[in-house]
Parts: sequence; C-alpha cells; structure tokens
Amino acid sequence: MKVGTEVLYCGYSYHDKPFRGTEWNSGEHYLIRLQTEGKSRIRLDIGDEQLVAGDLLILAPGEWYQLIVDEGQSNKPGSGDYYVICRGEWLDRWWGVSLQQRRGRVYAMEDLIDIWKLIILQRRRIGENHGALVDYLLRALCSAITLAMSSSSKSKGAGGNKQVAAYQMKRYIELNATRMLSIEEVARHALLSPSRATRLFKAAFGETPVRYALNVRLSIALERMEYSWLTLEQIAESCGFDSYPYFYRCFKRKYGSSPRVYRERRAAHDSLSDS
Repeated sequence: MKVGTEVLYCGYSYHDKPFRGTEWNSGEHYLIRLQTEGKSRIRLDIGDEQLVAGDLLILAPGEWYQLIVDEGQSNKPGSGDYYVICRGEWLDRWWGVSLQQRRGRVYAMEDLIDIWKLIILQRRRIGENHGALVDYLLRALCSAITLAMSSSSKSKGAGGNKQVAAYQMKRYIELNATRMLSIEEVARHALLSPSRATRLFKAAFGETPVRYALNVRLSIALERMEYSWLTLEQIAESCGFDSYPYFYRCFKRKYGSSPRVYRERRAAHDSLSDS
C-alpha cells in the first residue's frame, strides 16, 4: 500500500440510455462518485439507493457495487457522474478519522468538480510523471468533500433541491461578482424566476442575492486595498461598482469609515508591525 495516495482511474461518465453495469467489488480501492446530472440507482450489498444530482457516494475497500440507469422520460437528462478510484494509507486515515459519513448531498458541486477536472487533466498527460501533483489534488478533493459533507449535514432539513439551487446561485455570484450582475442572470443560472430565486437564496443564507453580491464586491475591494497599489477609484471600478461615490457609500456603511481612512489606518498598522 502506498504511503500517500494513488489514483488508478478518474473521469466523467454519462449514460443517456438505460444501463446496467457489471457487479464490481472495490477490492483494496476506494470509490468516490458524485452524481452531477440526472439520476441513477446504485445497488449495494445493503440494498438499492436512488441518486440525483448533488448526491455523493464513497465506498471503502471490499464493498460491493453496481450502477443502474433506468429508462426515463424523453425530456429528462441521462445520468452523469464524476468518479475516482484510488487507494493509499492517507486515504485509510481520512476514511477512518476525518470522514463522518459515507453518503450525502453536496450543494456546491462546482468546487469539487473543479478539482476533479484537474486530476483528470494530470492523469491524461502521458509520459509525464505528475504523481506528486495528483496526490496533492486528491487530498485536496477529499478535504473539500469532508467540508461539503459537513455543510450538507447541517442543511438536511432545508429541502434538497432548494438547497442545491441556492448554493448554485451563491457560487455563481462569487465567480461573477466583480462585473455587472443582475438578479435575472443569477436566477437564470439556477433555472428559476427572479422572485423565487430571491426567496430561496434568502431562506438559505439570510440575505438577498443582490445584498450578497454587494458584500462579495466589498470583500474583494478590501483585499485589493490592503494588498495592491491600485487607486481607490481603480479598485471601485475593478470590483464592479458603477462609480466611486457609490463604492464610497457602500464601504462606509459596512465598515464604518471611508475607504481612504481605512486604507491609511491599515498602512499605519502594518508599519508599526514591521518596526
């Protein structure tokens, strides 16, 4: 057994027709599988489980598994999933200590998929030894899964599909907050009407998508004020504010001082720390 980790297979699978996979025993390997599209049925030694987008399944060495995709309606998507088959002593420790549940829902799927895609890319680079990088990425994936599973366990009572939509909007806002972003665009990303999107988002996070986007912009502006030499006007523009006066008002309302005063205080504090 490798001291770190070893990825044997990693990829994306999609079935647009009924499918019944071969019965598979994980042997000495772990299987990590995230349902990203449609639905599937997983036959385990403890019975069948229905999986829909956002469902994560982790099997330990020696567990038995069969994938089944039933025939669905013509206007429904097939079954899509990301998977990785891996082994290693680090995974044994993660499985036994860090991971508190083997099956659960993931609301911020994009975070996991981004890491998954990097692992797949590195595995495809034939003739190059990227074992250390793949090991690092797999550990990052497992750590992200632990965090995602912990977050999902706190949200079980909120309604699965609603939580998925809310986290999709949250992630979309975080990725696009520094440009002009409308509630219509955010809602469209989650296939919702603007009014329903606003209700779901506020129920999940306690504030509207518009307010959350503003707070993300201000947070980014704060970082750029502390760690860049951009002028305050340039920071305001680069963070998606229409004008400096609007940025000034929003910043002062949230942080209690003007951007210029905040920056001067921060610079003075850093100078004292360095002396």
